[in-house]
Amino acid sequence: MANKNLLSGLIGVCLAGAGTANAALNYVFDTTAPPSPVPCTISGSTFGNSMSCASTTSPTPALTQVMGWANTGSYSSSTAPYGTLESAYIVNYGGGVGVTNRDGTTADPNEGTPTSTSVPEHAIDNNRLGVPGSTTNPIITNSAPGSYIYDSVMLTFASAVALTGVTIGWSQVDSDITVLAYKGPAGGEGLAGKNYAALTTSGDWQLVGHYSDLATNSTRLINGATNVDTTTGSSVASRYWLIGAYNPLVGLGSGGTQWTTGNDFVKLFSVTGISTPGKVPEPSSALLLFAVFGAGGWVARRRLVPTPAT
Repeated sequence: MANKNLLSGLIGVCLAGAGTANAALNYVFDTTAPPSPVPCTISGSTFGNSMSCASTTSPTPALTQVMGWANTGSYSSSTAPYGTLESAYIVNYGGGVGVTNRDGTTADPNEGTPTSTSVPEHAIDNNRLGVPGSTTNPIITNSAPGSYIYDSVMLTFASAVALTGVTIGWSQVDSDITVLAYKGPAGGEGLAGKNYAALTTSGDWQLVGHYSDLATNSTRLINGATNVDTTTGSSVASRYWLIGAYNPLVGLGSGGTQWTTGNDFVKLFSVTGISTPGKVPEPSSALLLFAVFGAGGWVARRRLVPTPAT
């Protein structure tokens, strides 16, 4: 009886130790949203500046860097790959993170100046041809995908996370976004000098999905999530995430249909995620399970050995 009680106790301890390793994360970028103060710090005031944040719900992993990017390098609207990636300027507004890229040409006059706050092009956008609402320079959409400059924000975490949701705090005209995750070798995640198409054709970046018509201040589930704390077996985990205005240059994904391009303007309010997706036993628990079943076998064998006569 004592051995049976010992075995039951060991199993109970083992099962108690085999829990989930998930940790729900929430990173809020809006300058007016709770908690106060918002746990983000911006460094630099020109192209290539960055921001770092702590999760509002958990101390780890830290969001070590947020940077803006756009395909403004050697840009040509008629020749693939339609520009290479250059760092942009990010700023934290009341509605979330916005991006100003380096273009600033006559085709995109409200970009090109780091401190520009021209609405709506200080947002994360895929515009280049015209200005929304302008009668003298109206927006032009439905041109070839290479006709536009695509703004993106790269999120770098201290360790791998599976993002589960994206919230925008502001939009104008349209609000479609594209999400990618880095799955390549360590050290190859840098974007400078690369082009959008090569990110996915190389296999280093995975297109997680295109998501249409995001509503402001409402979380859009992504990456196979069924709620902000749950992912599926096919969900992607990575240290590096790229969230931008809808971008067909990275591929059309499983849907295979191109949406209207050139009129998506959003500010990134927050992202949710899980630090370690999936339910796994702790290593110590697995070892304990082995020990328990070993102990169980020892108890069973001991019962089969007759007690010597005295």
